[in-house]
Amino acid sequence: MTQEGEPPTLGKEDGVGVLQFSVARHAAGVGLAVGSGTLRELLLDFGRTHGWGEPTRICQGRGLGQTHVVSGDFLPAGECVRVWYLAAGGDVAFITYVTLLPDDPRVAGELREASVLIGQLELELV
Repeated sequence: MTQEGEPPTLGKEDGVGVLQFSVARHAAGVGLAVGSGTLRELLLDFGRTHGWGEPTRICQGRGLGQTHVVSGDFLPAGECVRVWYLAAGGDVAFITYVTLLPDDPRVAGELREASVLIGQLELELV
């Protein structure tokens, strides 16, 4: 359940992790075309900001329409965090999968399902 002021959160009733979504306009504003390079920098900065270093794996590509997608995995102590950044035009979505049970066998399946879901998202160009 999402509390007021928190990003929308999805989780399976019998799952071990949750997805959280946030969408914002890039600070450079309207007319900016945020691409994979900028998303990769946001991903690397996320790891540095949290003191987690570099992601263990970085994937980048295109989602539906004009949506760019970059993701990476972080393994801070006792957690597994996958971060996705999506962009179309100047709009950027930040999505995370977080679990406190990184060794649970259900994590791999949940990450696959989350990746499929996120691969079907399309940000509208504004």
